Amino acid sequence: MAFDAFALVLAMLALGYLLQRLRLLPANAGQVLNLVVLYVCLPAAVLRYAPLLAVAALSRWLPLRDEERAVLLLTVALGNTSFLGYPLWCR
Repeated sequence: MAFDAFALVLAMLALGYLLQRLRLLPANAGQVLNLVVLYVCLPAAVLRYAPLLAVAALSRWLPLRDEERAVLLLTVALGNTSFLGYPLWCR
């Protein structure tokens, strides 16, 4: 799995270099892509993987049934969205 991720990173670097050499994208494409990663991909990854990590850590310390673990997983994921929305909305 780590090799697949490394190969994907190398492929994306090669694709970016090729697009730069062929001048298929505008000059500010790097800035736009950085903003997409910062404001779309990173929050999506946090909402996707943070609940799994939090529930996995809690289920090691607490003896939870499968139903309780599922409810905890749902509440952690849904609880993050409201806290994430307030700072972005007030800005």
